[in-house]
Amino acid sequence: MKRMFLWGVIPLLAACGEAQEEIHVAAASGLYHVLSDAGAVYESETGVAVTFSFGATGQLTQQIEQGADFELFLAGDESYIERLEEGGYVTNRTRIAEGIVTLLSADGSGPFESLDDLTEDKLRIAMPNPEHAPYGRAAYEVLQTESVWEVLSESMIYANDVRTSLQYVESGEVDAGFAALSLMQESELFYVELDTELHEPIVQTAAIPVQSQKQEEAEQFLDYLRSDEVQDVFAEYGFLAGERES
Repeated sequence: MKRMFLWGVIPLLAACGEAQEEIHVAAASGLYHVLSDAGAVYESETGVAVTFSFGATGQLTQQIEQGADFELFLAGDESYIERLEEGGYVTNRTRIAEGIVTLLSADGSGPFESLDDLTEDKLRIAMPNPEHAPYGRAAYEVLQTESVWEVLSESMIYANDVRTSLQYVESGEVDAGFAALSLMQESELFYVELDTELHEPIVQTAAIPVQSQKQEEAEQFLDYLRSDEVQDVFAEYGFLAGERES
């Protein structure tokens, strides 16, 4: 069942009777549930509609470099924001939260309680593509750290992003997979959290594209996401409230 959060009233930013404002936000797939809820509440309280384009962080980064029309970018990993900063594409870098990777078991295939369980049989394992998906990169780092990557690498089925990796497991196309804890609220799959000390932090980081025509509106929505009230909701969805140093 979809989780709904009732939050306090936000100061109104749009006057009654005026044309509805809208901002277009590019966001990492692991933020899908929390941002969908946050955007809906924000619109109901302010009159500012938030339209999201969810995808793999690396691919969204490329779109911004190519001039895509976004007012705000919420990346799944800070390194992509740093890359955009170096290229002069974004400003106002802001850390939002830290993500957690999960290992999922498909119905009838588990439960898998450790990475060693994956090495016992020839399994199909879904992983977000480490080349452009932060949760995939983190999962890869864990497998390398635990010295099981060489054994499991040929079993990997690469997904475009973390939501697709979860869908592969839910559909039974694979036996196991890696996903984000933030996406597990509506899933009935068995999962375990991977140790965050075994990989570099997955810091969900925001920035405003310099070409944005609505920088003030983007800053207001970003301030909203950083508020204590919404940070509590991020925690409810499985994000760490603070972030570790990389």
